[in-house]
Amino acid sequence: MPSTAGGYAANAVRFALAAVGAILAVGAVVALLRVPPPPPGSDGFPAGMAFLFGGLVFILGLGTTALGLALPSVLGTDDVLGFGRTQRLLLQAAGFCLVGGLFGGVGGAFALGFGIGVLVFLAGVLLSVVPVSIALAWRLGEVVYSALGRVRAGVA
Repeated sequence: MPSTAGGYAANAVRFALAAVGAILAVGAVVALLRVPPPPPGSDGFPAGMAFLFGGLVFILGLGTTALGLALPSVLGTDDVLGFGRTQRLLLQAAGFCLVGGLFGGVGGAFALGFGIGVLVFLAGVLLSVVPVSIALAWRLGEVVYSALGRVRAGVA
Protein backbone atom coordinates (compact mmCIF):
# COMPACT_ATOMS: atom_id res chain seq x y z
CA MET A 1 0.00 0.00 0.00
CA PRO A 2 1.17 3.55 -0.64
CA SER A 3 2.66 5.28 2.36
CA THR A 4 2.53 8.87 1.15
CA ALA A 5 -0.10 11.26 -0.12
CA GLY A 6 1.67 11.28 -3.48
CA GLY A 7 1.38 7.50 -3.67
CA TYR A 8 -2.34 7.65 -2.95
CA ALA A 9 -2.79 10.37 -5.57
CA ALA A 10 -0.81 8.40 -8.17
CA ASN A 11 -2.94 5.32 -7.53
CA ALA A 12 -6.17 7.33 -7.75
CA VAL A 13 -5.09 8.81 -11.09
CA ARG A 14 -3.90 5.36 -12.18
CA PHE A 15 -7.21 3.66 -11.61
CA ALA A 16 -9.17 6.57 -13.08
CA LEU A 17 -7.09 6.48 -16.28
CA ALA A 18 -7.31 2.70 -16.53
CA ALA A 19 -11.08 2.73 -16.01
CA VAL A 20 -11.71 5.56 -18.50
CA GLY A 21 -9.48 3.89 -21.08
CA ALA A 22 -11.19 0.53 -20.66
CA ILE A 23 -14.62 2.13 -20.96
CA LEU A 24 -13.53 3.97 -24.12
CA ALA A 25 -12.10 0.81 -25.69
CA VAL A 26 -15.12 -1.37 -24.88
CA GLY A 27 -17.53 1.39 -25.90
CA ALA A 28 -15.78 1.79 -29.24
CA VAL A 29 -15.98 -1.94 -29.93
CA VAL A 30 -19.68 -2.04 -29.00
CA ALA A 31 -20.40 1.00 -31.18
CA LEU A 32 -18.50 -0.50 -34.12
CA LEU A 33 -20.40 -3.75 -33.80
CA ARG A 34 -23.65 -1.80 -34.13
CA VAL A 35 -22.70 0.07 -37.32
CA PRO A 36 -25.15 -1.04 -40.02
CA PRO A 37 -23.77 -2.27 -43.32
CA PRO A 38 -23.83 0.23 -46.17
CA PRO A 39 -26.83 0.00 -48.45
CA PRO A 40 -26.37 -1.69 -51.83
CA GLY A 41 -25.01 0.61 -54.48
CA SER A 42 -23.39 3.08 -52.08
CA ASP A 43 -19.69 3.71 -51.70
CA GLY A 44 -19.77 2.94 -47.94
CA PHE A 45 -18.12 6.22 -46.99
CA PRO A 46 -20.15 6.84 -43.77
CA ALA A 47 -19.50 3.31 -42.51
CA GLY A 48 -15.82 3.59 -43.40
CA MET A 49 -15.49 6.87 -41.52
CA ALA A 50 -17.31 5.34 -38.54
CA PHE A 51 -14.81 2.47 -38.50
CA LEU A 52 -11.87 4.85 -38.89
CA PHE A 53 -12.86 7.09 -35.98
CA GLY A 54 -14.12 4.16 -33.89
CA GLY A 55 -10.76 2.45 -34.39
CA LEU A 56 -8.95 5.61 -33.32
CA VAL A 57 -11.09 5.83 -30.17
CA PHE A 58 -10.37 2.14 -29.48
CA ILE A 59 -6.59 2.66 -29.86
CA LEU A 60 -6.66 5.76 -27.66
CA GLY A 61 -8.69 3.86 -25.06
CA LEU A 62 -6.10 1.09 -25.01
CA GLY A 63 -3.33 3.67 -24.70
CA THR A 64 -5.10 5.43 -21.84
CA THR A 65 -5.49 2.11 -20.03
CA ALA A 66 -1.82 1.33 -20.61
CA LEU A 67 -0.84 4.76 -19.29
CA GLY A 68 -2.99 4.27 -16.20
CA LEU A 69 -1.44 0.90 -15.43
CA ALA A 70 2.12 2.05 -16.10
CA LEU A 71 1.87 5.35 -14.21
CA PRO A 72 3.20 4.28 -10.76
CA SER A 73 6.07 2.34 -12.34
CA VAL A 74 7.02 5.35 -14.45
CA LEU A 75 6.77 7.72 -11.47
CA GLY A 76 8.52 5.30 -9.09
CA THR A 77 5.71 5.23 -6.51
CA ASP A 78 4.38 2.21 -4.60
CA ASP A 79 2.41 -0.34 -6.60
CA VAL A 80 -0.76 -1.72 -4.99
CA LEU A 81 -1.15 -4.44 -7.63
CA GLY A 82 2.11 -6.10 -6.58
CA PHE A 83 3.98 -6.07 -9.88
CA GLY A 84 7.47 -7.57 -9.64
CA ARG A 85 10.70 -5.92 -10.76
CA THR A 86 10.62 -7.22 -14.33
CA GLN A 87 6.91 -6.48 -14.64
CA ARG A 88 7.56 -2.90 -13.56
CA LEU A 89 10.28 -2.68 -16.21
CA LEU A 90 7.73 -3.79 -18.81
CA LEU A 91 5.33 -1.11 -17.58
CA GLN A 92 8.10 1.48 -17.74
CA ALA A 93 8.80 0.40 -21.33
CA ALA A 94 5.12 0.96 -22.07
CA GLY A 95 5.35 4.44 -20.59
CA PHE A 96 8.41 5.11 -22.73
CA CYS A 97 6.48 3.99 -25.84
CA LEU A 98 3.57 6.29 -24.95
CA VAL A 99 5.71 9.34 -24.25
CA GLY A 100 8.00 8.59 -27.20
CA GLY A 101 4.98 8.19 -29.47
CA LEU A 102 3.59 11.51 -28.27
CA PHE A 103 6.82 13.45 -28.78
CA GLY A 104 7.62 11.57 -31.99
CA GLY A 105 4.13 12.27 -33.27
CA VAL A 106 4.36 15.98 -32.52
CA GLY A 107 7.83 16.16 -34.06
CA GLY A 108 6.73 14.12 -37.07
CA ALA A 109 3.70 16.35 -37.53
CA PHE A 110 5.86 19.46 -37.66
CA ALA A 111 8.68 17.97 -39.72
CA LEU A 112 6.91 15.59 -42.10
CA GLY A 113 3.23 16.42 -42.00
CA PHE A 114 0.20 15.90 -39.83
CA GLY A 115 -0.64 12.43 -41.17
CA ILE A 116 2.84 11.08 -40.42
CA GLY A 117 2.69 12.56 -36.92
CA VAL A 118 -0.64 10.88 -36.22
CA LEU A 119 0.69 7.55 -37.47
CA VAL A 120 3.81 7.81 -35.28
CA PHE A 121 1.65 8.67 -32.25
CA LEU A 122 -0.75 5.76 -32.87
CA ALA A 123 2.19 3.40 -33.40
CA GLY A 124 3.58 4.45 -30.01
CA VAL A 125 0.20 3.83 -28.40
CA LEU A 126 -0.12 0.40 -29.99
CA LEU A 127 3.44 -0.51 -29.02
CA SER A 128 2.69 0.44 -25.41
CA VAL A 129 -0.20 -2.01 -25.25
CA VAL A 130 2.10 -5.02 -25.82
CA PRO A 131 4.28 -4.72 -22.67
CA VAL A 132 1.26 -3.79 -20.55
CA SER A 133 -0.58 -6.88 -21.78
CA ILE A 134 2.43 -9.07 -21.05
CA ALA A 135 2.81 -7.63 -17.53
CA LEU A 136 -0.91 -8.01 -16.78
CA ALA A 137 -1.06 -11.58 -18.08
CA TRP A 138 2.07 -12.44 -16.10
CA ARG A 139 0.71 -10.92 -12.88
CA LEU A 140 -2.69 -12.58 -13.37
CA GLY A 141 -0.93 -15.93 -13.85
CA GLU A 142 0.95 -15.39 -10.58
CA VAL A 143 -2.26 -14.58 -8.73
CA VAL A 144 -4.09 -17.61 -10.12
CA TYR A 145 -1.12 -19.89 -9.41
CA SER A 146 -0.86 -18.76 -5.79
CA ALA A 147 -4.63 -19.05 -5.30
CA LEU A 148 -4.60 -22.60 -6.67
CA GLY A 149 -1.68 -23.44 -4.38
CA ARG A 150 -3.64 -22.20 -1.36
CA VAL A 151 -6.71 -24.17 -2.42
CA ARG A 152 -4.67 -27.36 -2.81
CA ALA A 153 -3.05 -26.82 0.56
CA GLY A 154 -6.46 -26.25 2.17
CA VAL A 155 -5.52 -22.78 3.39
CA ALA A 156 -8.07 -20.86 1.32
